[in-house]
Amino acid sequence: MTLLGIDIASHQSVEVAGMDGIDFVIVKATQGTWYTNPDGDKQYQTAKAKGRLLGSYHYAEGGDPVAEANFFVDSIQGYIKEATLWLDWEQGENKAWGNTNWCRAFVNHVYARTGVWCGIYVQASALNQVANLASDCPLWIAGYPTNDPGWTVPTFMYSTAPWPVYTIWQFTSGGKLDKNIANLTAADWKRIADPKGNPGTVTTTTKAPAAAPRSLDSLANEVNLGTYGDGDERKQKLGSMYNGVQAVVNHRAGYTSQAIEDLANETIAGVYGDGERRKQILGGFYGPVQERINAKFNAPQVRTYTVKSGDTLSGIAAKLGIGTNELINKNGISNPDLIFAGQVLQY
Repeated sequence: MTLLGIDIASHQSVEVAGMDGIDFVIVKATQGTWYTNPDGDKQYQTAKAKGRLLGSYHYAEGGDPVAEANFFVDSIQGYIKEATLWLDWEQGENKAWGNTNWCRAFVNHVYARTGVWCGIYVQASALNQVANLASDCPLWIAGYPTNDPGWTVPTFMYSTAPWPVYTIWQFTSGGKLDKNIANLTAADWKRIADPKGNPGTVTTTTKAPAAAPRSLDSLANEVNLGTYGDGDERKQKLGSMYNGVQAVVNHRAGYTSQAIEDLANETIAGVYGDGERRKQILGGFYGPVQERINAKFNAPQVRTYTVKSGDTLSGIAAKLGIGTNELINKNGISNPDLIFAGQVLQY
């Protein structure tokens, strides 16, 4: 039996997690020791409510593998023994890329704390970097023969050695959505999530204070250095911070007014939280953004009327319940006898 499924991060909507026609959903939970997917639990719970098989993954940044493992486990306490666990090993943003021991240290520590072996996600051309995991960890291999946006599974054309077979194959990211096939039954999936079939307990550690949120300025600096690539790659890596970082980049290019407007809209939408967190993320933009938000909420409501054929200013004013002169002044009309159908008047 095979299963079809998707893996998602913060740049996908929560609704995608509940899409029809799939068997499993693997949700990005964490990255490094600083980033937690802001929509991760909503995505996870949406998939769970739809009866999907569940997975959770950590994106490696190549720092201290034990610290990253602890950050991952501490962030997914409610998912352990329910979701399959995965380590995403990619080159982007990964200071340890090429290190053949980093992943081993990470999965060993996750296993020590949870009793569950993480699976390993890796591109087909980099299997040599994670070969020492083959005895313990399921293989999630990425290779796109066509990168077609549909669900037609192409012929598998990659070596999986030293694994005899893959567990999951990510066969396309076409259509801006990663699609996968798993050589598993639902029971197999659940055994990977919980090998002993018991609820089990997770060992605890003394949690370090949460890392301070990254400021938009610092992320924009890294964008300018090429750290996050461009286009869809940048959107995926920056997640919910993408629009804010782009606003800072635009501000530096001279588009100051639009940048503040964009940051204000993101703040109102709740992307940057409130209190000290908001101040840390916005940094030097905090004051101007708050002023813009205050202006938005304190601005009088603007109402409009579209002139119809046969309308006169005095008739419109009477209809709206205001004085004719007030209507003239508010709209800067120089000739009260000259209005036209389709003209939009404010009142």
